[in-house]
Parts: sequence; C-alpha cells; structure tokens
Amino acid sequence: RIPTELANGVDGNPTDPKVIETLCFTRSLDTWFVQKRNEDLSFWQSLGIASPPSMYFGSNNGAFRIFPARHTDGCGLYDPRTRPWYVAASSGPKNVIMILDVSGSMEDRLSLLKQAAKRVVETLTVQDRITIIPFASSAPKIADANGHMFRATAENIAILSQKIDNLVARGQTNFYDAFEAALDVFDATIEEELHANCNSAILFLTDGERTEGPGTNEVTALIQDRMTMIKARLNNKPILLFTYSISDDELVHEYPSQLACAVEQGVWSRISSDDEIIDSLSSYYQLFALGLGSDSN
Repeated sequence: RIPTELANGVDGNPTDPKVIETLCFTRSLDTWFVQKRNEDLSFWQSLGIASPPSMYFGSNNGAFRIFPARHTDGCGLYDPRTRPWYVAASSGPKNVIMILDVSGSMEDRLSLLKQAAKRVVETLTVQDRITIIPFASSAPKIADANGHMFRATAENIAILSQKIDNLVARGQTNFYDAFEAALDVFDATIEEELHANCNSAILFLTDGERTEGPGTNEVTALIQDRMTMIKARLNNKPILLFTYSISDDELVHEYPSQLACAVEQGVWSRISSDDEIIDSLSSYYQLFALGLGSDSN
C-alpha cells in the first residue's frame, strides 16, 4: 500500500524512484514473513491464540506492507509515518515538549495548530513523555497533577487531545514565560526520574515577534543556562530544540532562526504556508531516526 498522493502514475503506480525501489525491496520480505509466522505459530497457540498477530513494514516514504494481507476500502488513506508503532520504532523513547503560540495573531491558524499538536500527541506510545505549553501573555502548563510530563498512555493522550481542542487564541506574545514553564516541567520530571531515558525534543512554534515579557536576549540566556543544566542531569544526552516560524513578515523569522543557532543542537524550519503546519510540526522524529543505525547513538 502507498498513500494516495504517491500513486500518481499510470493505473495508480508510483513514479518516484525511491518509492519504486522501496516497493521492490518489500517483495523480498515475503519469504521472511512466511518463515517468521511459521516459527511463531506454536508460541501463540500455547497461549490459546490461533495465529500470530499481523506483521507490519513501513518506510520513510509512506510505503506499507502488512502480512497476512487483507482488503481495505481505505488503502490509499493509510500512512504508516503517522502511526505510533512507526514513530516509536523510528525515534525510540523520547521526551517531547510543545511550546505553541496561541496569541491573538494565531486565531486564523488555530485549527491547523490544533491538528498538528494532536498528531504529535497521537503518534506517541507509553514509552514517551509529553507536556504542552500554550503561550500568549502568559504560559499555562499542560502537565499532570504533580506538574510532571504526561506519560503517553491512551488515557493521557485522550486528556491532552481534549485540552488541545479547548485552546483559544488571544493575548500578546511572551517567549520568556513559555520557555521557563516548559523547562520547569522538564526539570521536575527529571528530578522524580519519570522521564524517558533516550531522546528529548522541544518543539517551539510562533507566528509573531515578542510583544510582552523580557527581551529576546534574556530569553536566549534562560534557554541556554537551563538546557545546559538539564542536559547534565540527563547524563549529557542531547536535547534537540526545533523552532518553527510562520509569517509573511521577515522579522518574525529572525528570532526562531537565531535561537536554533544559539543552542547546542537546534533546527529552525520556516513554514511557508498554513497547510504545512501539520506535517512540519509532526516530522521532528525523523531527525532521531537518522541516528538509530549509528554505534554512537
């Protein structure tokens, strides 16, 4: 199976060489699928289960195989890259903090921001930890009852999705309070050893310049100092800061890009149009995936 947008050739066949290569490669999996299923059959039957569960293969270009095969009416609607099992396998256990601009200027984009935030949350698994800081003039923490990051259980994902749905856009733009709140939650979670002990990502999205709170120099100093201390408590495991900015005003992009360069490991992304918000925000894990095959990871 491939997502509908990739089936862009004659009779629904893909034209992208990488997709074609992936589909050809997956045919070599057939023998392995059959062999593995036969090997596992006696184990599952000993548990009173008639046959092993399905096996999945997903690629970074959206191709997907399932064995045993089955018919579906929504074949082209399925994209493995948005599924928790794929993201978990690609990026490992992780701590994710979303710092999301919900000031008044985001009103027209709020629906897309909510969809993007929910996609990030819904691709997490119980190995992951998540907190959300929606900020405007102030920065309330969406954390658990003890002020820690949520463990991404099905119950907590439902809670977070509801809180995302309830967000409203109003107020000014206060970067300082937003990052201070986010790093406070992260620090408290580490203090109680409730964090994921692998990767950490902070996702910061804004569509405006700072209009309230301490200046950008103070914001940068806060982030640098706090992230250095937190990293030391993580046994020097990296914290990746992903900054995203969307605006027709060039000045809006200056600080997010500068901030990504001011920390040890930062990546800035300019979102060119509103309809790119969802894919941009939810693709952060792909950077973690690049290093999973490395001995140094």
